[in-house]
Order: sequence, then C-alpha cells, then structure tokens
Amino acid sequence: MVLQLSKNTKGILSIIASVIMNIICGSLYSWSGINGYFISYLKYKDSPSVEIKDGYFFSPIITFTSMCFSPLMTILDEKIGLKLISLLSTILVVFTNLLVYNSTNIYYVCGCMVLFGVINAMNYMPLIKNCLYYFPNKKGLINGFVLFGYGTSSLIYNSFADYLINPEYKKINPSTGFFDKDIAFNVKKYLLFFVIFNSTFAIISFLLQFEYKKEKENKLENINDNKKEIKKEEEEELSISLKEAFIQATKGKQLYQLWLMSTILQVVTFTISNTYRSFAQQCYMDEHLLSILTKTYSILSGLSRLIWGALFDKFTFKNLFGICVITQILVGLFLFNSVQFPYLFFFLLCFQSIVISGKVSLNVTMFIKVYGIKYFGFIYSVFTAIGSFTHLLGPFIIKLVVKNTQDYKK
Repeated sequence: MVLQLSKNTKGILSIIASVIMNIICGSLYSWSGINGYFISYLKYKDSPSVEIKDGYFFSPIITFTSMCFSPLMTILDEKIGLKLISLLSTILVVFTNLLVYNSTNIYYVCGCMVLFGVINAMNYMPLIKNCLYYFPNKKGLINGFVLFGYGTSSLIYNSFADYLINPEYKKINPSTGFFDKDIAFNVKKYLLFFVIFNSTFAIISFLLQFEYKKEKENKLENINDNKKEIKKEEEEELSISLKEAFIQATKGKQLYQLWLMSTILQVVTFTISNTYRSFAQQCYMDEHLLSILTKTYSILSGLSRLIWGALFDKFTFKNLFGICVITQILVGLFLFNSVQFPYLFFFLLCFQSIVISGKVSLNVTMFIKVYGIKYFGFIYSVFTAIGSFTHLLGPFIIKLVVKNTQDYKK
C-alpha cells in the first residue's frame, strides 16, 4: 500500500528539498571564500601564470550564466515538468563536481563555473514556483525560505574549507602573494568533500521534491485554503499564455522600474561581495578572523532573505525597499570612509549583507505578486538576464585597474 501524503505535507517536503538544493547552488558561490586557496592550488599544478585576481571571476561567471539560462529553464519547466528538471540537475551536479575535482587548469575550472550556472538556473525559478503553488498566500515567506539556502550555504562550505585546507589559519606568503604549497594542495581534500556532499544531498533533494499537480488537488481544499487568491491565480493562468503575459508586462512601467532597481547597484555590490576575502588576504589579515567574518556574512545573508520575505507579507514593497536603500546608502558612506581601517570595513560589510540580501528577496517577491505565480519566473528571468552583464563588470574592472592593495582601496 502506497502512503498517501496530504497537500501540505508534500508542500513542506518540497520546501525542504528546495532549501537543500539551494544550499548546494549557494555552495557554488562559496568559491569567493576560497579564491586564494584554489588559485594557489592551480598555480602549483598546471597554471603557473595565474593570478589571485583570476579567482574573482568564478562567482560572477556562475551568476552570469545562471541569469542567461534562467528564461530557458522556466520554459522547460512548463514543457517537461519540475521532476524531470530536478533529475537532470542532480545528474549534472554529480558530473560537474567530478569535473572540478579533476581540474587543474584555470580555463577548465571556468568551464565548470559555466556548468554550475546552468545548475543554478535549473533550480532557481522552477523550485520557487513549485513551492508557491502549495502555499500561495505566503509568497514572501516561501520565497524567503527557498532563498535562505543560498545565503547560509557559505557557512557550511567555508567551515569545511577552513578545516580541510587551512586548519591553522596560515596567511598568504607575502613574498609570493599565494598560499604555500602545503596549504594549496589541501584543496584536493576539500574538492573530494565537495563531490560527496553535493552529490548526496542533490539526490536527497530530488527524492523529497513533489511536483505540484493542480488537477489532482481536492477542490474543497482549494476553497478552504485561501480561496480568493487561488481563484485569482487560476483565472490568470487560464486567461492568457506565457507569451501574452510577457508582452503585457513589457507595456507597463513597473517592470522597468523593478529592473532598474535590481540592476543599477550590481557592479558595486558584486565587486565587493565577490572580492572582499581575497582582498583581505592580500592585506595579510588574520585568517581566523576572516573565517569568522565570512561565516557571519553568510548567516546574516540567509536570515535576511527569510526575514525580509516574511515582512513583505505584511508591509508594502515601497516601505521595505525604501528602508533597504536608505540603510545601504548610510552604511555605504561609512564603508567608503573605512577602507583604511580593515576591521571596521569588514564589520560594515557584514552588516551590509542584511540589506543586499533583503533587496534580492523583496525584488523576487514583488515580481511574484505583480505577475502571478505562473508567469513571474519567465518575466523575472528575462529582465535579470538583460542586466546580467553587470556581474562580470566588477572583476573585469579589478583585473584591469587593480595592481596592488592600495589600488583596491582607491
């Protein structure tokens, strides 16, 4: 006899599966926390001309690829369904992690970052959309839960990186600008953990994931469970196609306002967030303190996505986003003037993560509320893809302009 699960139980399990998968996807961004180690490893293995700055491209490449592929994945979600996408994603996670484990050349690794971006795209909008169908009246909270995985993943992966790669928290060698060989070669241990952990939990996530099937749900349950909002969603989905919904969205100014808000600050934001640890290592700051700061940043980032999403179910976007912008401007002014005081700089950076992650959560939730559960993924993906080039500008600027630590401070 097959155990019959209720709609809420399936929804909760799907949220758990989505959080697990987003922790894995978030782990791909944890490369910004091990740039110095990994680049040192590549230099000693097969890329002698590599520079620490080359590692600044890892996370931006993932983000850029993810944004470019997200529209395609939202269409595939409609065509083949979430469960098949999750299966393909699980297979790709195992395959790509094995590739990274066996890569010793900077160009091969960058190719793996592209594949990581594809994995990210497969598990971003489709997972959020599926969870929202189970709990349509909790858009902000559900979105916050799913995005929570992205924010907190660095806590897990950087903790293992510290233990496996640099347990004594040794600094970069000032004479070479890289970590010594005995530390760099420990990266292989971390990559083995990366393969086993990610592959195992990707499989667990796939098994826990339940694709929402509207036609199989009990109509009375729908009526009792937020009937007004569900009825509105169903009417919207029956009235127009995905293409028609997108065309309608492009005719309104609100879409362009949302796009501008999500794009305009990306260069500064991602330049700082993807390079701050490597910059600090070049300043020869204490590695133990850097580890604590990185984990603090991760915790605050994850919690802020959840908290701001939950707040959006009770307050307006304009008020919450206004608080985020004002706070970021104030913190940014202090941040700009604290560069000569590294410890204060990184404390402010951790606080800044609350605002940066909050804006991500608010922006995605706003798209859900304005364009509906069925359509928001494609509309959001297309317009964020248009602004995806901003994620690559930061590392390009550093690569071209920054020659030393003093240039970074400028």
